[in-house]
Amino acid sequence: MSPFHLAPPGARPPAAGHTEPLHHLRRAATRARRRFVLWNICCLALVVLLPHEMGSGIATGIGGGLTVSILLFLAQAVLLLVTAHRFDRDVRTHCDPLTEPVHTHGAGR
Repeated sequence: MSPFHLAPPGARPPAAGHTEPLHHLRRAATRARRRFVLWNICCLALVVLLPHEMGSGIATGIGGGLTVSILLFLAQAVLLLVTAHRFDRDVRTHCDPLTEPVHTHGAGR
């Protein structure tokens, strides 16, 4: 099973004729998950590769006890918070409205 196409354990396929709302919901959720994962993987790769390329330059002091590596870590932490907020917003604005037809018609039960 793909990590982008999650289904609860024991989930049954939707009833015939009710797959359209679920299809759009799954696509919206998959897009939000992929965006979140790709942004964080790219930045994690940058955090891992930059010290390798910079060598001891990553330990260069900037002032006040700060180093380049600490600033890099802080940037990674801020990015994680920003992407988590954006993921929540994307799910709220794109996925939540798509759940209304599922709740009213009982698709997927």
